[in-house]
Amino acid sequence: MHHCLRTILMDFRPIFSHQSTHVCFLLVMLGFILRFDTLGVSSTVRWLGLAPFAYDSLLHFFHASSWSLDHLMSYWLNWCVKHFSLLTINERLVCLGDSIKIPKEATRQPGVVAMHESSGNSAKAERFFGHDIGCIALLTGKLSKIFAVPALLEIHEGVNQLRRLSEGDHPLEKDPTVITRMLGLSLIVAIKIKRPIYGVFDGLYSTGKAFILARSWKMDDGNPWIHLVVKGKKSYTAYPDKSIKKNEKIKLWKLFEKTELFTWTQHPLTFCSISYYATNLYWPPAEGMVRFVLCQQGSKRFLLMSSDLTLDPITLIQIYSLRTKIETTFNVLKNVIGGFGYRFWSLISPKLEKKKVPKKKRSKEVATALTETQLKKLNQKLEAIERFINLAAIIVGILQYLALHYTKQVWKLHHQTSWLRTYSSEIPSEETVKRTLQAAWIFNSKNRTFSWAKKIIDDFNQKRSNRRKICNQHTLNIE
Repeated sequence: MHHCLRTILMDFRPIFSHQSTHVCFLLVMLGFILRFDTLGVSSTVRWLGLAPFAYDSLLHFFHASSWSLDHLMSYWLNWCVKHFSLLTINERLVCLGDSIKIPKEATRQPGVVAMHESSGNSAKAERFFGHDIGCIALLTGKLSKIFAVPALLEIHEGVNQLRRLSEGDHPLEKDPTVITRMLGLSLIVAIKIKRPIYGVFDGLYSTGKAFILARSWKMDDGNPWIHLVVKGKKSYTAYPDKSIKKNEKIKLWKLFEKTELFTWTQHPLTFCSISYYATNLYWPPAEGMVRFVLCQQGSKRFLLMSSDLTLDPITLIQIYSLRTKIETTFNVLKNVIGGFGYRFWSLISPKLEKKKVPKKKRSKEVATALTETQLKKLNQKLEAIERFINLAAIIVGILQYLALHYTKQVWKLHHQTSWLRTYSSEIPSEETVKRTLQAAWIFNSKNRTFSWAKKIIDDFNQKRSNRRKICNQHTLNIE
């Protein structure tokens, strides 16, 4: 298992033009796994036993021009396709999409905006300031344990002006929204892996604009890159065909009252009894036909929608039932890896007056207050934040890979060094794999499993120490 971790990290060497940059990459990735707190870059220095001056080197790594986040994530996506057994339906990969709102108290971070938390089971305040981070994840695993492998993440709100300066911006309209940015992110994933996908999103993305955009992005054979699978709302109405007549309007939620239309079967995942009814109707907001599947389980009712008019209703229900797996990935990223514990800020960024400036007004003031040079520097700071997030996402994917392919080794070492009260699955979780690797690091003096990592750290400290001595000696000679 430890040799596999080393091989995976070493395979990223072609992404970095300098050996020193790759060494910093190894230290950052090891830090995500082996640290016992999530207090930004400083925790990596602390738990790996790096010299204090390594802090500046790691900060420079996130801002360095010697490597590209786009190239790194392209390599990671292709690695996932090659090494994971990804869930495929109708020759399309199933991709989950969602966003997470991360509170941030910083007043000089790019992309920090006022937010409203609509979830009823969140510990966050109803209104706060922070980052809205979108994520696309791929599904893999076995029936007893399914993982959502994070494929690509980016900040979606408060960054429209900065995005226009970056190369390879989303192929969207002039003023993209959170919905169009999420669809653009899923399109980027599909193009990078050169495979069409089913994009599974929650009810926020069940808009006509989302269906129109997904239908407009076509492959060479004329089929769309993305087929949407989303949750509809109670108020939606549709028509039998394009010739719209008011007296033919169908209130979709009213169809639940027509029990004779529904078919009883077992849920594809929970094996509980459910009833469903599938129909293709013309939905005016999407300017085309949409597949509607009404599903009822006990007293719970769901309206699911898809742009694929031929998708089997049972398969559609199964696909959407897996959407919650991305919430588990968010939990691992936030609480286990600390992937949102970044603290990058810049004096160039206008100070956020939280009590005086509302969200919309602030975005206009930023647009007029900064020069183009300042915006470019601020865009570099934004990229540093996204580099931190995506590197943490890669670590989550690596832990999932080790959990699936080195299950026996993980449990064997875990039983020697730790204890669990209950076991939810025969396949360990990402947190269990991380705790196992941390235990191996602590007992390194006995089993030497992390001798390769120790050598990297010792060489890094020695080279940086020698360089500082040479610089100090050169300064004394000048004086």
